[in-house]
Order: sequence, then C-alpha cells, then structure tokens
Amino acid sequence: MSISQKIALQQVILPVLASTPGKFIHLGSAFVIAALGRQALLMTAAHVIREGAQLDGHRPKHHPSALPQFVNSSNTQTFLRTAKLHVNYREDESKGHLADIVHTYINDPSDIALLAVGFPSHIPEKVLFRSRLSLDSSPPAVGTSIIAAGYGDSKMSIINNSDSDLFVFGFQHKLDYRHGKVIELLGRNDPSFRCGPGFRIDAAISSGMSGGPVLNKNYGDRIVACGINTSDISLSDARDATGSGMRATCQALWPAMAITVEHAGLDGAIRPTRLLELVRLGFVSDFGNPALHVKGVPEPGIKKFSIGWE
Repeated sequence: MSISQKIALQQVILPVLASTPGKFIHLGSAFVIAALGRQALLMTAAHVIREGAQLDGHRPKHHPSALPQFVNSSNTQTFLRTAKLHVNYREDESKGHLADIVHTYINDPSDIALLAVGFPSHIPEKVLFRSRLSLDSSPPAVGTSIIAAGYGDSKMSIINNSDSDLFVFGFQHKLDYRHGKVIELLGRNDPSFRCGPGFRIDAAISSGMSGGPVLNKNYGDRIVACGINTSDISLSDARDATGSGMRATCQALWPAMAITVEHAGLDGAIRPTRLLELVRLGFVSDFGNPALHVKGVPEPGIKKFSIGWE
C-alpha cells in the first residue's frame, strides 16, 4: 500500500481521544460516513463514548449484568462538563489535527454511536473532510471475508516544559488491519443481543480498535463497512492488551438507521432527522438498501420503538 493510500484511509478511519486537565486518553476508533468539509458525521461504538463520559464523572445507566431487550430502543445523548472528546485527522504523513466531537447520538441499547465533529477555527481552512466510507447495513453472511480495522496499537507521551505549565502530548498510533471472516450471526437468543444484532469474526480485536469498521472484502477496491468492532477476549489485564480473537464480536449496522441526528442541516434549517433519512438523501452511502429492509423506524421525537430487518 502506498503512502498516499495509507493517508487516505487515515482520513476516514480516525482515533477517538479524550482530554481532561492534565490527561489525554486514546478511547478507540471511528469512521467517517458523511464528509461535509469542515464538519463530518462519524460512526463508532457507543461504549467508546461512554468510556469518555466516565472520565467526566458520569455513571452508567445500567448495571453491567443487565440484559435490556433491543425492542425497547431509546435515543440518548451524552453531555460532558470538563472532559472533551476529539478525533485525530491525518492531513499528511507527518501532520495531524484534532477535530472536536461536538454532538454524540446513541440508540440504546445497541453499541452504536454517531458523532458530529468539526475542526475548530485555529485549524487551517485548507484542512477538510473530503472522503467517507460507504456502508452495507445488511446482515453479513457467515463466511464473508472481512477486515477489522482500527487503532489497536497506540502510545501516549507527555512532555512537560519545566519553565512553564505547558504540557505537550505526543500520540503515536498505527492503523491495524486484521483479516478474517464472519463465523457466526448473533440474534435474540444470544446473550450478546443486549447490544443489538451482531456477528462474530475470527480476527482479533484489540481494545483501541473498538468503534472501528469491519470492512467487507467482497466489494473489491471499494471500501465498504459492514459492522463495528465491539469486543474480544484478551489474555492480558493491560488496558492496551491485544485481543485474542477467541470471541471477537461486532455490531451489525442496520440498527443505526434509527438513530436521530438532532442537529442536521437540511433544507436550509437545523432539525432532527433519522440516519435512515440521511441515507435516502444521499448524505450517507449504503449498499444494503435500508430504506427497503429496515422496518419500524419512526419519525424523530419518538423515544421508544421496535425496529427490525426484513
């Protein structure tokens, strides 16, 4: 893969970071699904955002052992007080920029979140979101060849200038690609259904890869996401431990069609809209044709509902 190809991928698959006073943490990965110049809409795993919220003193809504049914979906947002969330955008081989995560949107209890991000004013105007990943929200078939992508190996360093209170954070990261295939589909009778429909793969998912895309290799040169890296079993207790691949679980994409983007700019106005409408309008590319298959998505404003794939 050429350097230009690597940079192109690092402009659509991005690390998610959290900053608090005196601290910088790598939370996971995300990927661009709508590129709008200085702004973009990204998709990630909801638990990546919730981990950032815990830095801000928020408590989880449910005990970890709770098994909520997906039929009782609820739209939620996460508001932070002192912690700030960012994605790291790679301008070229040597330079990156932090874009701010301005809004987060989650559809409980699925492990999917949408992120509205934007470059702050001090970032050069030439730095723009220009590319996006296409989606295939249809449930992938067992045996589908995939690549699990994300930033599994990262190092954060802090350099303190002894003459001032200025801290400089260094972030070293590598975009990992783990090749494998879909080995099992997860449905209502599986305990993992607490996070919504999903599937398992035989490629390892490291912790920093959470929220990154599962790419469907059946599309050839086109880069198409068919799932989200969610969890795996690690053989180490270290936070940055490498996944074993023994129970690599991924979130299916079609439940995301019910997520409400509260601050969408459509028809010259800011109004709430479902992701499904953004697909219909062409802001998001989806080869799975969710408008035909996803049933039960209500108008924005309805908080609890039941959806399905037909």
